[in-house]
Amino acid sequence: MRFCRWTLSLFLFPLLPISALFAQGPASNTPAVNFGALEHWRQAVLAGDAAALQSMYSTQPQVTVKGPIAETQGADEELHFWKDRKETGLTALTFDDLDVKSDENGNKRAIFQAVLTSQLATGKSRTWYVMAAQLWQNQAGTWRIVQVMRGDIRRLEQPMHAHMNHNLYPEDADAQAELKQALTQAAKQNKRVLLVFGANWCYDCHVLDLAFHHPDLQPLLEKSYVVLHVDIGRADKNLDLAQKFHVPLDKGVPALAVLNSDGSLLFSQRDGEFESARSLTPEDLEGFLEKWKP
Repeated sequence: MRFCRWTLSLFLFPLLPISALFAQGPASNTPAVNFGALEHWRQAVLAGDAAALQSMYSTQPQVTVKGPIAETQGADEELHFWKDRKETGLTALTFDDLDVKSDENGNKRAIFQAVLTSQLATGKSRTWYVMAAQLWQNQAGTWRIVQVMRGDIRRLEQPMHAHMNHNLYPEDADAQAELKQALTQAAKQNKRVLLVFGANWCYDCHVLDLAFHHPDLQPLLEKSYVVLHVDIGRADKNLDLAQKFHVPLDKGVPALAVLNSDGSLLFSQRDGEFESARSLTPEDLEGFLEKWKP
């Protein structure tokens, strides 16, 4: 059985070997601490002010930057990343789930999801999301970044641990009984049933669920589908349902199937198309929902 690429904890805490930046846990729901240095950093990114931005990264010691693929010393890779965002039309930068805490050494640890809005050449705007963490150190009265962790840039919002529905796939649910109810409801409301095979440990399952609740997608989903989450446990639950609807769970989860209200199969995910939900775009999901709606 191939599980999601990361469990929740591995996604949120991928870099513990180089520091304890995430050691205090994921971002919380508490109000963000007012930290002026972080706001100055945000403004420098938005302004495309390379000199101001560079001055915020430590040189003694050199800042450590851990990206999705490699770890580097010095600010060059980090500066290049944000320069690219500005050159591709960045117009807004906000922080989602911002959490700022002080550690025992007086450093500031900031964890956030950067929400980036870019203006396209067509005049349309597009939103991107980046998970990031920064460790700030007070160096002779000036706050500078000494460590950075940054995830891939994504088109779908990446849920932080504190805001996840940790009972998205109830362990005590009777999937067979729930399917019967879903089909009855779909028949009455002229909808189709969207089966989502997954588990609470699967990060991409939570990414997909958050995307389905986005204001641009939720109305389409609610109008056309009855959604049923089917718990696969540790690849040891509801395997009969997956087999019945030709969903190969060894290709990964989340895995989807679309049923007519009479229970007949319209679509089944055969090649792990949704397994890496975090890499999808809103347009991908909208196109899928539009294609299989009644």
